[in-house]
Amino acid sequence: MFIELAEIVAEDAPGMLRELEEQLRSDQLAEVAQTAHALKGLLSTFHTGPPVAQLQPFIDEARQGHTDIVAMMFHDLVPSLRHFIGQVQQLNDRS
Repeated sequence: MFIELAEIVAEDAPGMLRELEEQLRSDQLAEVAQTAHALKGLLSTFHTGPPVAQLQPFIDEARQGHTDIVAMMFHDLVPSLRHFIGQVQQLNDRS
């Protein structure tokens, strides 16, 4: 079951990051909050600390409509999220 969840993350998480980038470019902060919340739920199966925990303040800022802060937070958060997603993908690759 754990490996199946890793497969879901490997398939869905990269697309969710791309979707967040597009939503940010289009200034769709309500959608950013929804997508980030879904991503947090998906990733929290594997870890609840950073970088997953850092998604909550990002979600909160998006819900409050703070475009500049959200963009800056996303820029700072993406590398660690990509690294974490890569680690989960490696679990899937080992199966």
